[in-house]
Amino acid sequence: MRVRAFFVAVLLWAPCAQSQRVVRETAAQWRAARALTLAPERVWCADADAAGCDFKRPASVRALPDGGLLASDAQGPLNRFGADGRFIASLGRRGQGPGEYGFVIEASLASNGFVTWFDNTQMRIATVKLDGTAGPVSRLMPPYTMALMFLVDTSLVVLDVPASAKVGEMVEATYRTVPASGTPRIFARVRTPSIFAVGSDMLPMAGPFDTRVIGDVGPSGDVAHSNGTRYDVAMFPTSGAPWRLEVDAPVRAVTAAERDSALTAIMKRLRVSIANELPPVVRAAYQASRAYHPPLSLIKVLRDGTVWIRPTPDAGSTSARWDVFARDGTRIGAVNLPIPSRVWDGARDWVLVNELGEDDIARFVRYRVGR
Repeated sequence: MRVRAFFVAVLLWAPCAQSQRVVRETAAQWRAARALTLAPERVWCADADAAGCDFKRPASVRALPDGGLLASDAQGPLNRFGADGRFIASLGRRGQGPGEYGFVIEASLASNGFVTWFDNTQMRIATVKLDGTAGPVSRLMPPYTMALMFLVDTSLVVLDVPASAKVGEMVEATYRTVPASGTPRIFARVRTPSIFAVGSDMLPMAGPFDTRVIGDVGPSGDVAHSNGTRYDVAMFPTSGAPWRLEVDAPVRAVTAAERDSALTAIMKRLRVSIANELPPVVRAAYQASRAYHPPLSLIKVLRDGTVWIRPTPDAGSTSARWDVFARDGTRIGAVNLPIPSRVWDGARDWVLVNELGEDDIARFVRYRVGR
């Protein structure tokens, strides 16, 4: 999950610190990628009025071993559904006690049998059993230099980007655990621009179309990382050698309508009625914003190391392309999903997606992936 605002500036690219095999695709190869098919197997919340389906903006969605579903908004509820699509129960509740939450981040069923999530309002990992019984709580303090946050089984994992003398200088960052005590486990080391200056606790302002670091850590610990300046993704699989994907995909210019829409969103977020009322640093960052979109918008690593990568959609398009690669770097294919859709869980032959259904209410679909 991304835990910094869109103002984080990422300016440069450098190769990852670990030696990597490079997988390259030309623009022609990228355009000619095999189209994958998606066949729906199960649907949850197809009826927007169904019990348990009142999600505003899903923040965690995971499949359960019994064929059911676990889904939550960032501030709850955290709901369990059966394989037949019916709502079973809400797990936990808002609060500060065991099994309670302020925020629900990366909720999933861990190997110890507890539904586990990180609550960044209370700086703790909280748990609850599938029957609703509250579980243990572990208090953690992530580093202030974290750029991204994930939960891998029962461990909090962050992308820790050290501060430097000047924002944007290349530093060695780590995808690592945040243990309650002892030495953290390091999943991957990457070269990436710093986002903090030494002695400052403030993030630099950047425009809405500036590049940003994106990455993901899958349920098995596989890591995907991009600094965002081009279609370039470094992969650190849990088995096999690291590799890096370089694709000569087209870059898309920002349209006037997109710039206007971004400005409107900023004004709404900061609760001002005209642009001149924006703080000067925010207004300057918007005016200096890039003329081109970052090449990538989302990355998702699945249970078996399969990685789904979403380039920036075409202007005016209602669907977005996702490129799919195996853990070893083999191209599996490409598939189009509606732009609001997000990939949450899956493996090589299936994927769990949330879509906008009736009345723009989220529904959840498990698809069989075929060639």
